[in-house]
Amino acid sequence: MFIEWDDKYCIGHPDIDAQHKKMFEIMNIGAKNENCTDLTQIALMRELLQYAKEHFATEESYMQEIGYPNLQEHKEEHKKMADAVERLIVKLYSEGPIDVDVFEKFTESWIIDHVIQKDCGIKVFSEASLTG
Repeated sequence: MFIEWDDKYCIGHPDIDAQHKKMFEIMNIGAKNENCTDLTQIALMRELLQYAKEHFATEESYMQEIGYPNLQEHKEEHKKMADAVERLIVKLYSEGPIDVDVFEKFTESWIIDHVIQKDCGIKVFSEASLTG
């Protein structure tokens, strides 16, 4: 399932929004490629993991800066996400490529469960802080 970037996913921080958009692009490469080899999937997941770790650091720094009350919970979520990618990479090395549907479900959970749902809380808090 290809999930197209939409500005409604922006949280109002230019760097974080650009990083989210880039992660959508990385994940959509795998979603569009029906014949992904294990090496292609590994490369995509390694790229995603590297990029996500940089993104998580940026996002966590921003949450600290604005006094986001759910920072610790959000950091734990980031750790779980990175761990899940690392486990998937190990699985790809040991078992070979996964079905594109499984790959899509994995990346969808990143986008839908985290970026769209969890990170939007940062935007709501930030906007409320500015107006409050």
